[in-house]
Amino acid sequence: MKQIGFIFYLSGFLFSATGYLNGLIRDVSTHQPLVGVNVIISGSGLGAATDMDGNFRIGHIPVGSYNVRVSMIGYEAVSRANVHIVPQRTTTVNFDLHPTVLESESVSVTAKFFERTKDAVTSSRTVDIEEIRSDPIGVYDIMAMMQALPSVVSGADQYNEIIVRGGAPGENLFVMDYLEIPYPNHYPEQGKGGGPVTMVDTDFIERIDFYAGA
Repeated sequence: MKQIGFIFYLSGFLFSATGYLNGLIRDVSTHQPLVGVNVIISGSGLGAATDMDGNFRIGHIPVGSYNVRVSMIGYEAVSRANVHIVPQRTTTVNFDLHPTVLESESVSVTAKFFERTKDAVTSSRTVDIEEIRSDPIGVYDIMAMMQALPSVVSGADQYNEIIVRGGAPGENLFVMDYLEIPYPNHYPEQGKGGGPVTMVDTDFIERIDFYAGA
């Protein structure tokens, strides 16, 4: 019985030789609580992180004087020296952290010319002058004639705009003698790629090179 009594006495002595540490950590400018701030008691192996309200609590700290360090990404780390832990008591230490700018190595971005992927598949078709003149529609409207080509559909009956492979009519590129033409049609409407009739006279066309893209 004496041995058991001695064990209980020793355990009670060790338990009474510890204390607690709690506190609140906020942003120094906004006074808003900071969540997830690391709180470390140097030399004790003990620590905690602040909760949703910016509070922290560390228990069963051996009695003594400690250096408490708090840190969080985006804020300057702060240390508080000579924080005394007394038996069976709670010591309160609050912190206000200053935001800091994270510095990193510079990043250089270099632009290069667009290069078509070598294995990209492109559908092409060349229509010569004989085919244009023999086509009953091509004689009057080149754009309407192009609607009959593979991978091309008509946008609307009253317009000669073309839709290639499901793209929008405004995504098509028209080039005449190496010059880009925004809209090769008379009276185009905003947001559309065609008009009632083309403005290109078929008598001046030698051939048409059509590329459906990759």
